Amino acid sequence: MFNKTRSVWILTATAFLAIMVVFAPAIQAAGRGNKWIALRYKFEPGERLEYVLTITTSATNIISGPGSQQEIPVATKTKMNLRYDVLDVDSEGAATVKMTLDEINSDVQSMGQSINVRIGASGTKMHS
Repeated sequence: MFNKTRSVWILTATAFLAIMVVFAPAIQAAGRGNKWIALRYKFEPGERLEYVLTITTSATNIISGPGSQQEIPVATKTKMNLRYDVLDVDSEGAATVKMTLDEINSDVQSMGQSINVRIGASGTKMHS
């Protein structure tokens, strides 16, 4: 029983670390001002744009304890549903856009086990 509980805790911690790794590049890019991406849209008031972003990663997490170290390979596939609602467009073409992240669905495989994490309007759900 202890080994199964320990494995679930390690898998959960690994899932959250993997999700953090997925978001780190986006946060770093935002800090640099996203100068490497130049997107131009002609928005119309009332327009709705919907996107699905899928990110696949693989990594190795190293967990260290007193006198021991363990490498844990992790594979993650994350899907995010994004929605943009154009609220207003001024005379110069600048738009006021409301962005909604409807759901994050992440499948994580590690140590022969898998866990699914869903984050949405109803809260966070984890299934193993």
